[in-house]
Amino acid sequence: RKKPPVQYVRCEIEGCGTVLAHPRYLQHHIKYQHLLKKKYVCDHPSCGRLFRLQKQLLRHAKHHTDQRDYICEYCARAFKSSHNLAVHRMIHTGEKPIQCEICGFTCRQKASLNWHMKKHDAESSYQFSCSICSKKFEKKDSVVAHKAKSHPEVLIAEALAANGGSVICSPGLIPEPARAPSPTQETAPELRQNPETVPVL
Repeated sequence: RKKPPVQYVRCEIEGCGTVLAHPRYLQHHIKYQHLLKKKYVCDHPSCGRLFRLQKQLLRHAKHHTDQRDYICEYCARAFKSSHNLAVHRMIHTGEKPIQCEICGFTCRQKASLNWHMKKHDAESSYQFSCSICSKKFEKKDSVVAHKAKSHPEVLIAEALAANGGSVICSPGLIPEPARAPSPTQETAPELRQNPETVPVL
């Protein structure tokens, strides 16, 4: 069976946000992950987890045993499922078939892409960017503070160009000259160490 071309979509149900490889998988996801009730119960004494499908329960039951039937042909590491083996094998081959459509980030499994997409959700509120390094910020005042801290030389050059070569810098941008220690500060420790050398008046 030929796989459909990759066309990522996201589940828009509140609290989900799962990324799927094709729109046709979305209805299946909504049906079995959000609508179908969980009626299969794990009978392990310390578990009791619920599942919607019996095959999900059978796959889960392997976690309570140490049975590992799937072995990596590169390093002989054993796994409990063929899916885990397939993901692990990509470490040896260097394959990263899943790609973020926003920034081009690549990864080996959809769980990593789901976690990565949360970064873009957080960055969507960052509307102000630095004109020098393109770093984004949530507030305009944060951009001004960022430029003063990270790009002071650029701000000075822009001020010089705007004022015909003369500019008054803020005190924070000009280092204070080092002060020479007074003679009293230099000799005081010696006088304390050798009190006999103090002249008597």
